[in-house]
Amino acid sequence: MKAPRSLLLGAIAAAIAGPLATGVTGGSAVRAADLRSATGGPAATLILQTVPAVKAIAVSLDGTTYRTGADGWVAIPTTAGPHRLRILHQDSSSAGTSIRFARWRDGIALASREITVGPGTHVEQAGFVISRPVAFRFTDSGGRTVPLSQVEQVTLTNGLGQRFTFPPGRPPATFAVNRMVRGRSGLRPLPIRYSVRTVLMDGSDVVFGGSQNFYVSRDKQPWTVRVLLFPLQVRVRDALFKFPIGDAVRLTLPNGVHRLIPLGNGHDVLVPGLARGNYELVPEGPGFGLSAPAALSGPQTATLLMLSWIDVLVIAVFAVLFLIGLPLAGGRVGRKPGHGRRLTWQAGPTRRPQPVPAQVGTLGEETAGTRPGMPDPGRVAVGGTGGLNVTDVMPALWDVEPRTRGKRRRGR
Repeated sequence: MKAPRSLLLGAIAAAIAGPLATGVTGGSAVRAADLRSATGGPAATLILQTVPAVKAIAVSLDGTTYRTGADGWVAIPTTAGPHRLRILHQDSSSAGTSIRFARWRDGIALASREITVGPGTHVEQAGFVISRPVAFRFTDSGGRTVPLSQVEQVTLTNGLGQRFTFPPGRPPATFAVNRMVRGRSGLRPLPIRYSVRTVLMDGSDVVFGGSQNFYVSRDKQPWTVRVLLFPLQVRVRDALFKFPIGDAVRLTLPNGVHRLIPLGNGHDVLVPGLARGNYELVPEGPGFGLSAPAALSGPQTATLLMLSWIDVLVIAVFAVLFLIGLPLAGGRVGRKPGHGRRLTWQAGPTRRPQPVPAQVGTLGEETAGTRPGMPDPGRVAVGGTGGLNVTDVMPALWDVEPRTRGKRRRGR
Protein backbone atom coordinates (compact mmCIF):
# COMPACT_ATOMS: atom_id res chain seq x y z
CA MET A 1 0.00 0.00 0.00
CA LYS A 2 2.90 2.36 0.67
CA ALA A 3 4.47 1.92 -2.77
CA PRO A 4 1.43 3.10 -4.75
CA ARG A 5 1.06 6.05 -2.42
CA SER A 6 4.71 7.00 -2.94
CA LEU A 7 4.21 6.78 -6.66
CA LEU A 8 1.10 8.97 -6.43
CA LEU A 9 2.88 11.60 -4.38
CA GLY A 10 5.81 11.49 -6.78
CA ALA A 11 3.46 12.03 -9.72
CA ILE A 12 1.84 14.97 -7.94
CA ALA A 13 5.22 16.48 -7.21
CA ALA A 14 6.31 16.03 -10.83
CA ALA A 15 3.08 17.56 -12.10
CA ILE A 16 3.47 20.72 -10.08
CA ALA A 17 7.24 20.94 -10.39
CA GLY A 18 6.85 22.68 -13.74
CA PRO A 19 4.96 25.78 -12.50
CA LEU A 20 6.88 25.76 -9.22
CA ALA A 21 8.53 29.04 -10.03
CA THR A 22 5.18 30.79 -9.91
CA GLY A 23 4.51 29.55 -6.39
CA VAL A 24 7.86 30.64 -4.98
CA THR A 25 8.75 34.20 -4.26
CA GLY A 26 11.43 35.80 -6.36
CA GLY A 27 14.76 33.89 -6.34
CA SER A 28 13.49 31.10 -4.05
CA ALA A 29 14.07 28.32 -6.59
CA VAL A 30 17.69 29.39 -7.02
CA ARG A 31 18.21 29.62 -3.27
CA ALA A 32 16.70 26.14 -2.83
CA ALA A 33 19.11 24.72 -5.45
CA ASP A 34 22.02 26.46 -3.76
CA LEU A 35 20.87 25.01 -0.41
CA ARG A 36 20.83 21.48 -1.81
CA SER A 37 24.26 21.90 -3.26
CA ALA A 38 25.57 23.42 -0.06
CA THR A 39 24.16 20.84 2.31
CA GLY A 40 24.66 17.91 0.01
CA GLY A 41 21.50 16.23 1.45
CA PRO A 42 19.10 14.23 -0.66
CA ALA A 43 16.49 16.24 -2.48
CA ALA A 44 12.93 16.29 -1.13
CA THR A 45 9.63 17.93 -1.96
CA LEU A 46 7.22 19.27 0.67
CA ILE A 47 3.63 19.45 -0.52
CA LEU A 48 1.45 21.66 1.67
CA GLN A 49 -2.29 21.12 1.39
CA THR A 50 -4.86 23.51 2.90
CA VAL A 51 -8.13 22.04 4.24
CA PRO A 52 -10.50 23.25 2.95
CA ALA A 53 -8.79 24.35 -0.25
CA VAL A 54 -7.82 28.00 0.12
CA LYS A 55 -5.70 29.93 -2.34
CA ALA A 56 -3.06 32.56 -1.62
CA ILE A 57 -2.09 31.18 1.79
CA ALA A 58 1.43 32.43 2.60
CA VAL A 59 3.74 29.69 3.93
CA SER A 60 7.34 30.09 5.05
CA LEU A 61 9.84 27.23 4.94
CA ASP A 62 13.18 28.13 6.46
CA GLY A 63 12.53 31.80 5.78
CA THR A 64 11.42 31.37 2.16
CA THR A 65 7.82 32.37 1.42
CA TYR A 66 5.47 30.41 -0.81
CA ARG A 67 1.76 30.75 -1.61
CA THR A 68 -0.88 28.16 -2.30
CA GLY A 69 -2.59 28.01 -5.67
CA ALA A 70 -6.27 28.01 -6.56
CA ASP A 71 -6.55 24.33 -5.61
CA GLY A 72 -5.05 24.97 -2.17
CA TRP A 73 -1.74 23.14 -2.89
CA VAL A 74 1.86 24.29 -2.99
CA ALA A 75 4.98 22.17 -3.74
CA ILE A 76 8.15 23.33 -2.01
CA PRO A 77 11.52 21.90 -3.12
CA THR A 78 13.82 21.26 -0.18
CA THR A 79 16.16 18.69 1.26
CA ALA A 80 15.63 15.86 3.68
CA GLY A 81 16.02 16.81 7.32
CA PRO A 82 14.56 19.19 9.92
CA HIS A 83 12.97 22.44 8.78
CA ARG A 84 11.02 25.37 10.19
CA LEU A 85 7.49 25.61 8.71
CA ARG A 86 5.26 28.57 9.42
CA ILE A 87 1.88 29.94 8.31
CA LEU A 88 2.47 33.66 7.83
CA HIS A 89 -0.95 35.16 7.16
CA GLN A 90 -4.20 34.46 5.40
CA ASP A 91 -5.63 36.51 2.58
CA SER A 92 -9.37 36.78 2.10
CA SER A 93 -10.62 35.23 -1.09
CA SER A 94 -13.55 37.68 -1.23
CA ALA A 95 -14.75 40.80 0.53
CA GLY A 96 -15.76 40.18 4.14
CA THR A 97 -14.45 36.60 4.31
CA SER A 98 -11.89 35.82 7.01
CA ILE A 99 -9.61 32.78 7.20
CA ARG A 100 -8.01 31.58 10.43
CA PHE A 101 -5.47 28.81 10.91
CA ALA A 102 -6.85 26.04 13.15
CA ARG A 103 -4.44 23.06 13.33
CA TRP A 104 -1.98 20.82 11.56
CA ARG A 105 -2.70 17.24 10.62
CA ASP A 106 -1.03 15.85 13.74
CA GLY A 107 -3.13 18.11 16.00
CA ILE A 108 -0.63 20.89 16.69
CA ALA A 109 -2.43 24.25 16.78
CA LEU A 110 0.65 26.49 16.55
CA ALA A 111 1.12 28.36 13.29
CA SER A 112 4.90 27.94 13.49
CA ARG A 113 6.45 24.50 14.05
CA GLU A 114 9.41 22.21 13.34
CA ILE A 115 9.00 19.39 10.82
CA THR A 116 11.27 16.66 9.56
CA VAL A 117 11.12 15.99 5.83
CA GLY A 118 12.27 12.64 4.53
CA PRO A 119 13.75 11.97 1.11
CA GLY A 120 11.23 12.07 -1.69
CA THR A 121 7.81 13.65 -1.31
CA HIS A 122 6.34 14.72 2.02
CA VAL A 123 2.69 15.90 2.39
CA GLU A 124 1.59 18.19 5.20
CA GLN A 125 -1.98 19.36 5.86
CA ALA A 126 -2.99 22.67 7.42
CA GLY A 127 -6.60 23.17 8.53
CA PHE A 128 -8.34 26.52 8.39
CA VAL A 129 -11.62 27.93 9.68
CA ILE A 130 -13.43 30.12 7.19
CA SER A 131 -15.86 32.80 8.38
CA ARG A 132 -18.30 34.80 6.29
CA PRO A 133 -20.79 37.61 6.98
CA VAL A 134 -24.48 36.76 7.26
CA ALA A 135 -27.50 38.97 6.61
CA PHE A 136 -30.91 38.42 8.21
CA ARG A 137 -34.42 38.71 6.86
CA PHE A 138 -37.67 38.31 8.82
CA THR A 139 -41.09 37.33 7.52
CA ASP A 140 -44.47 36.64 9.10
CA SER A 141 -46.63 33.55 8.62
CA GLY A 142 -47.94 34.97 5.34
CA GLY A 143 -44.47 35.54 3.89
CA ARG A 144 -44.62 39.32 4.24
CA THR A 145 -41.35 41.03 5.10
CA VAL A 146 -41.00 42.37 8.65
CA PRO A 147 -38.80 45.49 8.97
CA LEU A 148 -35.58 44.99 10.92
CA SER A 149 -36.45 48.04 13.03
CA GLN A 150 -39.32 46.09 14.63
CA VAL A 151 -37.03 43.31 15.83
CA GLU A 152 -35.30 44.10 19.09
CA GLN A 153 -32.91 41.19 19.63
CA VAL A 154 -31.84 37.86 18.12
CA THR A 155 -30.14 34.97 19.92
CA LEU A 156 -28.34 32.18 18.03
CA THR A 157 -26.49 29.06 19.15
CA ASN A 158 -24.27 26.69 17.16
CA GLY A 159 -22.99 23.15 17.36
CA LEU A 160 -19.84 24.29 19.19
CA GLY A 161 -21.86 25.53 22.19
CA GLN A 162 -21.37 29.19 21.32
CA ARG A 163 -24.16 31.71 21.89
CA PHE A 164 -24.63 34.98 20.00
CA THR A 165 -27.05 37.74 21.07
CA PHE A 166 -27.28 40.88 18.93
CA PRO A 167 -29.71 43.32 17.30
CA PRO A 168 -30.49 42.17 13.76
CA GLY A 169 -29.32 45.46 12.29
CA ARG A 170 -25.82 44.98 13.78
CA PRO A 171 -24.96 41.27 13.66
CA PRO A 172 -21.41 39.94 14.20
CA ALA A 173 -19.05 40.69 11.34
CA THR A 174 -18.68 37.01 10.38
CA PHE A 175 -19.90 33.56 11.37
CA ALA A 176 -17.65 30.50 11.20
CA VAL A 177 -18.47 28.25 8.26
CA ASN A 178 -16.71 25.08 9.38
CA ARG A 179 -14.74 23.34 12.10
CA MET A 180 -11.85 20.95 11.67
CA VAL A 181 -11.89 17.27 12.65
CA ARG A 182 -9.17 14.67 12.21
CA GLY A 183 -10.00 11.35 10.59
CA ARG A 184 -8.06 8.39 9.24
CA SER A 185 -7.44 10.11 5.92
CA GLY A 186 -6.38 13.37 7.54
CA LEU A 187 -8.12 16.64 8.27
CA ARG A 188 -11.73 17.07 7.27
CA PRO A 189 -13.94 20.20 7.49
CA LEU A 190 -17.43 19.89 8.98
CA PRO A 191 -20.08 22.59 8.47
CA ILE A 192 -21.37 24.37 11.57
CA ARG A 193 -25.12 24.48 12.13
CA TYR A 194 -26.70 27.57 13.67
CA SER A 195 -30.04 27.53 15.45
CA VAL A 196 -32.37 30.46 16.18
CA ARG A 197 -33.23 30.40 19.89
CA THR A 198 -35.11 33.67 20.50
CA VAL A 199 -36.32 36.66 18.52
CA LEU A 200 -37.74 39.50 20.62
CA MET A 201 -40.40 41.85 19.31
CA ASP A 202 -42.24 44.24 21.66
CA GLY A 203 -40.80 42.31 24.60
CA SER A 204 -42.17 38.93 23.47
CA ASP A 205 -40.41 35.92 21.92
CA VAL A 206 -41.87 35.31 18.46
CA VAL A 207 -40.17 32.02 17.49
CA PHE A 208 -40.15 28.45 18.72
CA GLY A 209 -36.61 27.95 20.00
CA GLY A 210 -34.52 25.53 17.94
CA SER A 211 -37.09 25.05 15.17
CA GLN A 212 -35.14 27.05 12.53
CA ASN A 213 -31.57 26.07 11.60
CA PHE A 214 -29.11 27.54 9.09
CA TYR A 215 -25.66 27.01 7.59
CA VAL A 216 -23.33 29.75 6.36
CA SER A 217 -23.27 29.55 2.56
CA ARG A 218 -20.75 30.76 0.05
CA ASP A 219 -23.32 32.74 -1.96
CA LYS A 220 -24.12 34.96 1.07
CA GLN A 221 -27.83 34.38 0.89
CA PRO A 222 -29.63 36.02 3.86
CA TRP A 223 -31.10 33.83 6.54
CA THR A 224 -34.88 34.17 6.41
CA VAL A 225 -36.34 33.80 9.91
CA ARG A 226 -40.08 33.25 10.21
CA VAL A 227 -41.64 35.02 13.19
CA LEU A 228 -45.03 34.53 14.85
CA LEU A 229 -47.08 37.64 14.09
CA PHE A 230 -50.87 37.64 14.08
CA PRO A 231 -53.70 40.12 13.37
CA LEU A 232 -56.08 41.29 16.11
CA GLN A 233 -59.62 42.49 15.26
CA VAL A 234 -60.98 44.84 17.96
CA ARG A 235 -64.65 45.81 18.35
CA VAL A 236 -66.06 48.20 20.97
CA ARG A 237 -69.69 47.87 22.10
CA ASP A 238 -71.96 49.48 24.70
CA ALA A 239 -72.08 47.52 27.95
CA LEU A 240 -75.91 47.53 28.30
CA PHE A 241 -77.39 48.05 24.86
CA LYS A 242 -74.58 46.55 22.71
CA PHE A 243 -74.51 49.31 20.09
CA PRO A 244 -71.13 50.33 18.53
CA ILE A 245 -69.33 53.06 20.46
CA GLY A 246 -65.86 54.39 21.17
CA ASP A 247 -63.17 56.53 19.59
CA ALA A 248 -59.94 54.55 20.10
CA VAL A 249 -58.35 51.59 21.86
CA ARG A 250 -55.40 51.84 24.24
CA LEU A 251 -53.23 48.79 23.60
CA THR A 252 -50.62 47.76 26.20
CA LEU A 253 -47.83 45.67 24.64
CA PRO A 254 -46.03 42.82 26.45
CA ASN A 255 -43.10 45.16 27.18
CA GLY A 256 -45.40 47.70 28.89
CA VAL A 257 -45.47 50.24 26.06
CA HIS A 258 -48.86 51.84 25.31
CA ARG A 259 -50.24 52.43 21.82
CA LEU A 260 -53.40 54.42 21.05
CA ILE A 261 -55.15 52.98 17.99
CA PRO A 262 -58.06 54.98 16.48
CA LEU A 263 -61.24 53.10 15.65
CA GLY A 264 -62.82 53.05 12.21
CA ASN A 265 -66.28 54.13 11.09
CA GLY A 266 -67.93 51.03 12.52
CA HIS A 267 -66.05 51.45 15.80
CA ASP A 268 -63.85 48.49 14.76
CA VAL A 269 -60.16 48.26 13.92
CA LEU A 270 -57.79 45.59 12.59
CA VAL A 271 -54.32 45.65 14.15
CA PRO A 272 -51.94 43.59 11.96
CA GLY A 273 -48.53 42.19 12.79
CA LEU A 274 -48.77 41.83 16.56
CA ALA A 275 -46.22 39.62 18.26
CA ARG A 276 -47.32 36.51 20.06
CA GLY A 277 -47.91 37.41 23.73
CA ASN A 278 -50.26 38.90 26.32
CA TYR A 279 -51.92 42.28 25.76
CA GLU A 280 -54.30 44.57 27.64
CA LEU A 281 -57.06 46.45 25.80
CA VAL A 282 -58.99 49.47 27.11
CA PRO A 283 -61.54 51.35 24.94
CA GLU A 284 -61.49 55.13 24.90
CA GLY A 285 -64.59 57.28 24.23
CA PRO A 286 -67.76 58.81 25.76
CA GLY A 287 -67.91 56.77 28.94
CA PHE A 288 -65.87 54.38 31.05
CA GLY A 289 -63.87 51.76 29.17
CA LEU A 290 -63.70 48.30 30.69
CA SER A 291 -60.24 46.71 30.56
CA ALA A 292 -59.90 43.28 28.94
CA PRO A 293 -56.83 41.00 28.57
CA ALA A 294 -55.96 39.25 25.30
CA ALA A 295 -53.57 36.28 24.96
CA LEU A 296 -52.57 36.41 21.30
CA SER A 297 -51.40 33.09 19.85
CA GLY A 298 -53.19 33.29 16.50
CA PRO A 299 -55.65 35.45 14.55
CA GLN A 300 -58.15 36.69 17.13
CA THR A 301 -61.20 38.94 17.54
CA ALA A 302 -61.70 40.87 20.80
CA THR A 303 -64.97 42.58 21.79
CA LEU A 304 -64.55 45.36 24.34
CA LEU A 305 -67.32 46.87 26.49
CA MET A 306 -67.76 50.51 27.37
CA LEU A 307 -70.06 51.88 30.07
CA SER A 308 -71.40 54.88 28.16
CA TRP A 309 -73.01 57.98 29.65
CA ILE A 310 -76.38 56.59 28.55
CA ASP A 311 -75.75 53.51 30.65
CA VAL A 312 -74.76 55.65 33.62
CA LEU A 313 -77.97 57.70 33.27
CA VAL A 314 -80.15 54.59 33.05
CA ILE A 315 -78.54 53.07 36.13
CA ALA A 316 -78.94 56.32 38.10
CA VAL A 317 -82.63 56.65 37.16
CA PHE A 318 -83.30 53.04 38.11
CA ALA A 319 -81.60 53.51 41.49
CA VAL A 320 -83.62 56.64 42.25
CA LEU A 321 -86.91 55.00 41.28
CA PHE A 322 -86.12 51.98 43.38
CA LEU A 323 -85.23 53.97 46.49
CA ILE A 324 -88.20 56.32 46.21
CA GLY A 325 -90.81 53.93 44.85
CA LEU A 326 -90.23 51.19 47.39
CA PRO A 327 -91.68 53.06 50.40
CA LEU A 328 -94.51 54.43 48.28
CA ALA A 329 -95.49 50.92 47.24
CA GLY A 330 -95.91 49.90 50.91
CA GLY A 331 -92.71 48.10 51.55
CA ARG A 332 -90.97 48.17 54.87
CA VAL A 333 -88.22 46.33 56.58
CA GLY A 334 -89.36 44.17 59.47
CA ARG A 335 -88.01 41.45 61.68
CA LYS A 336 -89.79 38.15 62.19
CA PRO A 337 -89.12 35.70 65.01
CA GLY A 338 -86.34 33.33 64.05
CA HIS A 339 -85.47 35.30 60.88
CA GLY A 340 -83.32 38.25 59.95
CA ARG A 341 -84.47 41.54 58.51
CA ARG A 342 -86.42 41.27 55.27
CA LEU A 343 -88.90 43.18 53.17
CA THR A 344 -92.53 42.68 54.14
CA TRP A 345 -95.58 43.89 52.23
CA GLN A 346 -99.05 44.68 53.78
CA ALA A 347 -102.29 46.49 52.92
CA GLY A 348 -102.64 48.45 56.14
CA PRO A 349 -101.05 49.20 59.47
CA THR A 350 -99.71 46.36 61.54
CA ARG A 351 -101.94 45.17 64.45
CA ARG A 352 -100.33 43.67 67.49
CA PRO A 353 -102.32 41.17 69.66
CA GLN A 354 -103.52 42.74 72.90
CA PRO A 355 -102.83 40.77 76.07
CA VAL A 356 -106.01 39.47 77.78
CA PRO A 357 -105.94 40.09 81.54
CA ALA A 358 -106.26 36.94 83.51
CA GLN A 359 -109.21 36.56 85.93
CA VAL A 360 -108.40 35.03 89.23
CA GLY A 361 -111.01 33.00 91.05
CA THR A 362 -111.11 31.19 94.34
CA LEU A 363 -109.54 27.82 94.89
CA GLY A 364 -111.65 24.91 93.83
CA GLU A 365 -113.72 26.96 91.29
CA GLU A 366 -113.43 27.51 87.57
CA THR A 367 -111.82 30.81 86.66
CA ALA A 368 -113.73 33.03 84.24
CA GLY A 369 -112.20 33.32 80.84
CA THR A 370 -110.34 29.98 81.08
CA ARG A 371 -111.02 26.76 79.30
CA PRO A 372 -112.51 23.90 81.28
CA GLY A 373 -109.86 21.56 82.58
CA MET A 374 -107.04 24.04 82.00
CA PRO A 375 -105.23 25.83 84.80
CA ASP A 376 -105.35 29.54 85.19
CA PRO A 377 -102.31 30.99 83.30
CA GLY A 378 -102.21 33.92 85.65
CA ARG A 379 -102.02 31.87 88.88
CA VAL A 380 -98.87 30.23 90.16
CA ALA A 381 -98.70 28.28 93.42
CA VAL A 382 -95.80 29.00 95.65
CA GLY A 383 -94.72 26.63 98.42
CA GLY A 384 -97.95 24.61 98.22
CA THR A 385 -99.66 26.70 100.92
CA GLY A 386 -100.64 29.86 99.15
CA GLY A 387 -100.95 31.34 95.62
CA LEU A 388 -99.22 34.23 93.94
CA ASN A 389 -101.04 35.97 91.11
CA VAL A 390 -98.68 37.07 88.34
CA THR A 391 -100.65 38.60 85.50
CA ASP A 392 -98.20 41.11 84.11
CA VAL A 393 -95.03 39.04 84.26
CA MET A 394 -95.72 35.77 82.49
CA PRO A 395 -96.88 35.73 78.83
CA ALA A 396 -100.46 34.77 78.17
CA LEU A 397 -99.51 31.80 76.06
CA TRP A 398 -97.48 30.07 78.76
CA ASP A 399 -99.23 26.98 80.10
CA VAL A 400 -98.44 26.65 83.76
CA GLU A 401 -100.16 23.90 85.68
CA PRO A 402 -100.80 24.97 89.28
CA ARG A 403 -99.76 22.66 92.04
CA THR A 404 -103.22 22.95 93.59
CA ARG A 405 -104.82 20.68 90.99
CA GLY A 406 -104.53 17.75 93.26
CA LYS A 407 -106.18 19.67 96.09
CA ARG A 408 -109.11 20.65 93.88
CA ARG A 409 -109.53 17.08 92.81
CA ARG A 410 -109.51 15.91 96.43
CA GLY A 411 -111.90 18.66 97.28
CA ARG A 412 -114.23 17.48 94.51
